[in-house]
Amino acid sequence: MRALYALMKLRPVKPGRILFLSRQSDTLSTDFQLLQDEIAALCPQAEIRAICCRQASSSGLGRFALATLKSMALLATSQVCVLDAYWPAVSLLSHKPQLTVIQMWHSLGKIKQSGLASVGKRDGRSASTASLLHMHEGYDYVIAGAPAFNPFYCQSFGCDESRIRNTGLPRLDLLTSRKPQVRKEALGRHPELADKPVVVYAPTFRRGCEGQIIPQQRQLIEGLAASPDFTLVIREHPNQPLTPHLADLQDSFITCPDLSTLQILSVADLVITDYSAVLIEAASARVPFLLYCFDFDTYAQNNGLNLNLRQLFNDLYAEDPQRIFEAVEGFLRGSYPTEEFEAFVSTYTLPDPGHATRDLAALVIGNTSLKGACDPCAM
Repeated sequence: MRALYALMKLRPVKPGRILFLSRQSDTLSTDFQLLQDEIAALCPQAEIRAICCRQASSSGLGRFALATLKSMALLATSQVCVLDAYWPAVSLLSHKPQLTVIQMWHSLGKIKQSGLASVGKRDGRSASTASLLHMHEGYDYVIAGAPAFNPFYCQSFGCDESRIRNTGLPRLDLLTSRKPQVRKEALGRHPELADKPVVVYAPTFRRGCEGQIIPQQRQLIEGLAASPDFTLVIREHPNQPLTPHLADLQDSFITCPDLSTLQILSVADLVITDYSAVLIEAASARVPFLLYCFDFDTYAQNNGLNLNLRQLFNDLYAEDPQRIFEAVEGFLRGSYPTEEFEAFVSTYTLPDPGHATRDLAALVIGNTSLKGACDPCAM
């Protein structure tokens, strides 16, 4: 790779070329699409390129190898690279000084440990693998949410706080300043969501549980599905589908596969989650939440947590599904621990959201040679 990349770097850098790289999916994420659109609007001269290649299993190695080769050719001639996860060619290779690398991690915060912080844990990488792959090396900027999470970003990416920019992700704009518009679009597709209060269950991914539903999850869903007082929406993690195991309950909930999580949050009245970053998204959108952490000790040991949710919350936290059922009933009656909710919002969400996309576009353009050609007032 290094020898081939040395040859690729003989080609000149192309002014204004901006490269987006993602292993999260095979299509542009909402964050990438919003940021690309903003960059194009502010600086039409910029050349935007993107490679999205999700490697879900070993069967996708050949396809990902081709994507890696293509990314190397573009990295050698780009001025900015924006990525939302680890990309081998970025961290393994030595780049031209004209290249600025921006890690725009796919989360608004760091509730659970990841990256270098989870090395050596059961659900993380081994120390030898992390060293061999130079995990998360070579970033000039790391995009984060609220400053309270900064120490955890530093641990995950092996950087100091001077590299962190607390702008939040573009999706934050959809959760705040553009929420009414997103809600209108969601209800246009699913008008039935306006009939009753909407309760969303959105659990995180649990490594080792692929292809199955955990009994405690099924117990919760069965209890929620039995209520006629609200519409239950299940937002399953793409790596751990739940609905194939709920055929007997399929008439008691909906999944809205044509809506993004952000669109579902725009119509949600209450969110039930756990260690997922959906917690931060709900808080940013001012949507009340409850936490169902039936496997807290096991998850904390296997994956690692930055926030001790058991200590951080009292009334909003439960390990027993019965407590969740009671809390949902209380919420529907108008009883909800608002003070606990507001305390989390004030600490773990950004105080002035709604302009993350514009701020990030300015950062990207500002690290290209086109920054003087774009309207500074627009940025």
